[in-house]
Amino acid sequence: MPDRQPDQDYFRGVASVPQRHRPGPGDTGDLPRVEPLPVTLPDAAAPPARRPPQPPRGMIVRRRWRRLRAGAGWTWTGVTIAVTCWGIWVVSVRGTDLVGPVIGLVLVLATALLMFVLARLLGRAVLEGALGRDRPSAWPSHLTVCGFLTLASVTFLQQTPWIRDSWQWVGDSWQWLLDNWPL
Repeated sequence: MPDRQPDQDYFRGVASVPQRHRPGPGDTGDLPRVEPLPVTLPDAAAPPARRPPQPPRGMIVRRRWRRLRAGAGWTWTGVTIAVTCWGIWVVSVRGTDLVGPVIGLVLVLATALLMFVLARLLGRAVLEGALGRDRPSAWPSHLTVCGFLTLASVTFLQQTPWIRDSWQWVGDSWQWLLDNWPL
């Protein structure tokens, strides 16, 4: 028998079995002598024959990405709100120089990404490390990023003159209504 290369079937304990002799017409019924397979002991460099099966690497990566995507709707909502409010602010400023506002938006989005990473690391340290729990999704981290982006969006709108004036008008009208309400 030629030297057998280690393959996956070898390590799972699957062995080749010799075929049985089936008597056919005109056969005397004498069974041929089957020589036993040579027993080879694994050498020290070979991995043990019984290892628990591990999922392929691709499945682990897909599972991690699936966990990261769970709750991503919160992040996309925050990004949509931030970009919309940033666009309103940029249009209202009416400046021809867009370098400053674009740098502002990039810094806000980079900060949101950093917050997501820090929230994931904090969750790993607290939930998995200290409490020994599994994290089935990343939605708390995504919700944190959505909250930050929403607050950044409010900041963009506070710098917009016509929205600031509109807000002041609503406040003054509400105050006038409360002052003149007949009670």
